[in-house]
Amino acid sequence: MSASNRSEAAPVKTNSASVLLIPIYTAAIFLSAALLFAVQPMFTKMVLPRFGGSPSVWSVAMVFFQGILLLGYAYADILTRFVRGPFALLIHLAVMLGGAVFLPVAIAKGWGLPPADREQLFLLGLFGVSIGFPFFALSANGPLLQAWFARSGLAQAENPYFLYAASNIGSLLALFAYPFAAEPFSTLSFQGSIWRSGYYLLIALIALCGALVFLRREGEAVLPRAQSTEAAPVFGRMAYWVALAFVPSALMIAATTHITADVAAAPFLWVLPLSL
Repeated sequence: MSASNRSEAAPVKTNSASVLLIPIYTAAIFLSAALLFAVQPMFTKMVLPRFGGSPSVWSVAMVFFQGILLLGYAYADILTRFVRGPFALLIHLAVMLGGAVFLPVAIAKGWGLPPADREQLFLLGLFGVSIGFPFFALSANGPLLQAWFARSGLAQAENPYFLYAASNIGSLLALFAYPFAAEPFSTLSFQGSIWRSGYYLLIALIALCGALVFLRREGEAVLPRAQSTEAAPVFGRMAYWVALAFVPSALMIAATTHITADVAAAPFLWVLPLSL
């Protein structure tokens, strides 16, 4: 390794800001994942009575949520590739604040009973207008915050994927807390209020995450990461990965539809296949 490469790969000097980075980034990603997965059964539960408790509601909801999740990942990738520094932080904070406009979580006004022949399209539109933007904003946080942390200059920045574990823990806790704690012991309006408070807290944490990395004082500048020499995967391989990812998603939706059609359309039966 050359001297220039060694300097690029070196971590920044440890200071108070560096000590705060790991717990704050972990908390932000944990909370974001928890909010992302808690809102799925919560909002679908709000919508369910309009469709007579139909098991197809959750299936359509899953198609919607996974589609928006993919768009959020694409947005995070574009922002990471083409926008650097404080400007990226400002853009994402604007997106998060845009999502806050749609809070508290509720069915959008003007959406009455669905037409009998276009229930699925009606449901997708209802989800999109009511919860689409906040969900899109949340879905970008995992990959985006990992990318920001990777630019922090800390020794751990070369392997930021422990944050993915925090995301998984937050997701699973939210999924199982809903049918066992939130649904039986609180109303939907109370759940929405708690979720809104968590969303506002997350905005503050994201602002702090970005500030700790992009707005350091002079002498604490973030050092660039060493450039990878590995070639980017070709389009055919990426398409193959997408096809592989499609399989478990399709199986999850099919299994959930089968279970809820035979038993009941209930959050407990929704979250089991999703958590797996």
